[in-house]
Amino acid sequence: MAADWDGIYRERGMVQPAPSKQVEELVPIFESEGVHNVLDHCCGTGRHVRYLAEKGFYVAGMDNSESAISMAKDWCKGVDNIQLMVSDMADVRYGVSFFDAAISIHGLQYGNRLQRTGAIDSIRWALRRGGIFFLKTISRSHQTYGVGKPVDGDPHTFTENPGLAKTTRHFLMQMSSEVCWTGLRC
Repeated sequence: MAADWDGIYRERGMVQPAPSKQVEELVPIFESEGVHNVLDHCCGTGRHVRYLAEKGFYVAGMDNSESAISMAKDWCKGVDNIQLMVSDMADVRYGVSFFDAAISIHGLQYGNRLQRTGAIDSIRWALRRGGIFFLKTISRSHQTYGVGKPVDGDPHTFTENPGLAKTTRHFLMQMSSEVCWTGLRC
């Protein structure tokens, strides 16, 4: 999967430079809840890493694409409170209860069942008790649900999605086309 995303980032560069509206809306929640350390899981080229660090949080960004992390390091130069690393989505390399909050914006949907399960377990391990987990992903009502080749043994997951360098996508069960969970306490 990393090679596919490396190709996307090499071809397209920084795909989305602006932070999402939902992450902007998280800042006052993080501030009121005393959040200091934030994990940006599957951070891509660092749009949320930089934004949150500029708001005063320590932010660790991880992604499996070396190209994305390289771009993020260049884009985040001069901004304090940031650590970026190349890592598989299921390998959060921090100790137990290190983070006050974690965000995962359209990252988990690109993993297979083992990676998704491992990622959730790893995030839970690194998130302090009572920490905040924000997840944004696609659901089965998304217009691309069912496009591609079904993955045996992994329902609602498809490979070879057009326009995504043949990545794997998993669709969660939800009524809207995107799923957003804010304030989910772990």
